[in-house]
Amino acid sequence: MNRVSVIAQCFNHDAYLEECLDSIQAQTYQDFDLIIIDDHSTDSSVQLIRSWLQSRQPTRVRFIPLTKNLGVVRCLNRAMNYANSELICAVATDDRWDKRYLEIVTHRLDQLPASYAGVFTNATCINEQGKSHGKDFVSMYHHGEVDKNSLFETLCDHNFIPASSMMLRRSVLSKIGPYDEALAYEDWDMWLRISLDYQLEYIPECLIDYRIVGSSLIRTLRPENTPHAPDYLATHCIMALKLLQAGRLSRVNRAKWKRILRHSCFELIKIGDKRYKAFLLFAIFEVKDIRLTLYWVIYKLRLLSTLRAIRRIFSRIH
Repeated sequence: MNRVSVIAQCFNHDAYLEECLDSIQAQTYQDFDLIIIDDHSTDSSVQLIRSWLQSRQPTRVRFIPLTKNLGVVRCLNRAMNYANSELICAVATDDRWDKRYLEIVTHRLDQLPASYAGVFTNATCINEQGKSHGKDFVSMYHHGEVDKNSLFETLCDHNFIPASSMMLRRSVLSKIGPYDEALAYEDWDMWLRISLDYQLEYIPECLIDYRIVGSSLIRTLRPENTPHAPDYLATHCIMALKLLQAGRLSRVNRAKWKRILRHSCFELIKIGDKRYKAFLLFAIFEVKDIRLTLYWVIYKLRLLSTLRAIRRIFSRIH
């Protein structure tokens, strides 16, 4: 068995995937197996992957072309079922690795005790043409030094970890459990769950190129001029419930996630997304906002009115 399992996750990345796969094959550290999974792409990704496999003839590779689209989280969990190595990392096929990535992060993780779940690095942000934006990923989302001793508290405030840079111990993933398939995106929730009980090591060197394109997940979930996309809001509601119920937030972060829960609930109600019903009652008890209480009363009255109407219909039939 190889030391590392590398998951390359593709959905409509035909313009970039060969570059990504070549960067994996070119790694100076070669003790890895490669799992390529395609989430039922509608472009030419599957054909290009098959062509790449035929022309490059890589060893220790498995290709999983899904016959229906599962979404990023379920797709990643499916690939995880095939990752049997001691160490696991996943890269989106519109990103690319420095050829030293596996060598550096594996070596660093080997130097750390079992209390460290994994290692992540910084990333260079690039555009569709592969040119640098002149920014690194961590400084785009985090100001100041990364303090690994307060990582959970920092992550409660914002996610600054480039997902394609993370290497994790499989033993930790087995204890933490799979990615939460109720969420629209997977990484922030996983980093929070891990950092509750484990440490994560940070390498400030940019060892991956993180591509920001129109089809990037964050732009799909929260496109410009539409900051209240339903899946984005529902994911924040679920994360808020989990964090508030865990009871391990600081006073400041507890107040922050209460605000997020209240705001996301209100926005789901405003846009008519019925998922708000799953969060409303808990939000009322946590946030204690009179407007949320009124919405709950209105919802119950509507439900009661509907039940009465159904009862009247059945009474007329019989």
